Amino acid sequence: MQQIARDAQEMLTPFIQASVTDLVTESNEMEHMEWPLAATREIVAKHRELLDGPIHTLTRSIESDPKVYEVLGLYKAHEIAHEWREKSDRAPMVHEIRQLQKVIVGDVYGAGSFKEHSNRISGTDHKPAEPFDVARVMLELSDWWQQGSGDPILTATVVHAWIAHIHPFDDGNGRTARVLANLELARHGYPPLIIRPSADRKEYYEALAASDQGDILPLYDLFTRNIRNQARLMRKPNYVRDIIEDKFLSDNTARYSMWDAVISKFRDRLAEECGRVNWTFELSGMSNIQNFSLLGDRDSSGNSWFCTVGPSDGRDEWLLWFGYQSDEYRRCLSAPSVRPFPSIFVSRRDTSPNAEKPFLPSFPRPLESSIPDEISVGVEVAGMPIEFRWDSELDNFTITAAAEDLINFLVEHSTRW
Repeated sequence: MQQIARDAQEMLTPFIQASVTDLVTESNEMEHMEWPLAATREIVAKHRELLDGPIHTLTRSIESDPKVYEVLGLYKAHEIAHEWREKSDRAPMVHEIRQLQKVIVGDVYGAGSFKEHSNRISGTDHKPAEPFDVARVMLELSDWWQQGSGDPILTATVVHAWIAHIHPFDDGNGRTARVLANLELARHGYPPLIIRPSADRKEYYEALAASDQGDILPLYDLFTRNIRNQARLMRKPNYVRDIIEDKFLSDNTARYSMWDAVISKFRDRLAEECGRVNWTFELSGMSNIQNFSLLGDRDSSGNSWFCTVGPSDGRDEWLLWFGYQSDEYRRCLSAPSVRPFPSIFVSRRDTSPNAEKPFLPSFPRPLESSIPDEISVGVEVAGMPIEFRWDSELDNFTITAAAEDLINFLVEHSTRW
């Protein structure tokens, strides 16, 4: 039994370190701080001794290099969040939240203190709490957190939304909110919550905007789905060891890179075609390598939005989203792949007043409708990597032709039906 415990601990520590590095990379990218995963790993490894030492030593040693501190401060804060369960049986108090924010932003003016002047959140109409009211509403948050909701994911969602709504600090509000959400999850033994800008940015911002209006459900749904995805990835054979040894990414990178290259070209052509017909094109996100892996296993938890399109004088009418290759598509193939590439599907906006979700995965299609049931995107071989499926019929297209035909089909359907 002692040997089992030692073996588990030998894997747990480097796995947590690898997970925290991933959290730091994605959280910084959400704030447009460009630190690739490899560079983040290198900085963490180089300064491991400082990270293991007292916080004041870390901040003083790196204060001359604020760029490096973007990585180390957030990494240290996430380490504190991971360790919270072992050191305390309660949620953080207000002064501890302030201390955590100071770790994140470093030894700069105002760190660890509430804002002195009003601030705004770019791109939204939401007006955060005024400076004179921050202490009161933060105390309300802390008091509520001590009781929680009984559902750790819901509690993490509410805490994150509350911090984002108040915007109590001059800097680091988003990073602090994500660290606190992960702290709550770690307290209850949940996998880390990793919000990936490449796939989640638009949905994340829209969910935060909804939470500012009192609707917490979209953010809760996003968090639940991402945590479930992470749990499913962690259940894969040898996943933990592969993450430690960096095999998970390396084994999937080649296939993902080839597929992503085609998707990127298809995205650009779709945007150009929308401009041609005076439609709007809004990118929701590109499927990341984790979702790509899940969809390769035909696991719907890897589903994600790709883009929305529609007339420029109205709301986006159509949603294109990533899902796993359908059974109908596989029945059309003589030799279906064991690990197929993801497919793209089309959904139409639900205009009913009581719509539960903004888009309908299925919608009425007259017999003469040309909208494909499924779009398969493969590797760019022989210049025709896009394949449309209509029921049991398949047809191959170049990237340019596929984008042109798809937008024409959607325009025609919008006009006639």
